[in-house]
Amino acid sequence: MAINSSSTVALENLKGNNTTMNVLTQKIEKDYPEDFVYDTIVAIRERILSMAAQSAIYSNWSDAFARKEVVSAIFNKDWRGNPVFEPEINKTDLMGMTNAQLETIGFRRWSSDETWMIPLFILNYLNPDDVYVSVMGAVTPVREFDTDVRGGMLAYFFTRITEIDADPVMIEDKFGDNSKLIEG
Repeated sequence: MAINSSSTVALENLKGNNTTMNVLTQKIEKDYPEDFVYDTIVAIRERILSMAAQSAIYSNWSDAFARKEVVSAIFNKDWRGNPVFEPEINKTDLMGMTNAQLETIGFRRWSSDETWMIPLFILNYLNPDDVYVSVMGAVTPVREFDTDVRGGMLAYFFTRITEIDADPVMIEDKFGDNSKLIEG
């Protein structure tokens, strides 16, 4: 998870004050550990799976109630309709994960070792302004995704860059010799 921009500005302003910076850095590291995004996605998946299992096991639940429970987990709502998880998963957070982490939480490779398709279950948690590439080659922000699914994966992918060298990132066009410039 990315820390919001006001937090980043506050951190930059405190760099000259080592005591305050050390205390603030320790708090941020405690509140946002390195694997925070990974752990959040695991928690989201566990909540959805738990609701699906309860829906199948509890025979006294009506089909409508069971569906409502699963849908509320997928759409990040509690029984009152309030958000359960506050995070917004950013593409840069996903790109920073290891291959093992991505595989464990359900991402699948598309056409190369570093090109990853996005599991359907996290669609409602993705930053709506981040852009990804569709399997048809269109550059699309999350808010405009359709629900074309390939084996449980959204028909959109991102390419992890193993050597962080520049932003924007050049992503190979999978459907020709041209490259597309993807910002963000």
